[in-house]
Amino acid sequence: MSNKEIYDFSKDLLYQLELIILNIKNKLINYYKTKAPRL
Repeated sequence: MSNKEIYDFSKDLLYQLELIILNIKNKLINYYKTKAPRL
């Protein structure tokens, strides 16, 4: 693998990871909105 391939691969991986984190964050926020007692 060339340096460019490795760079593109890691960039893609980071992008995927970011999407997963955002997804989990949204799920947590929605969960707390519905389940948490009103403060």
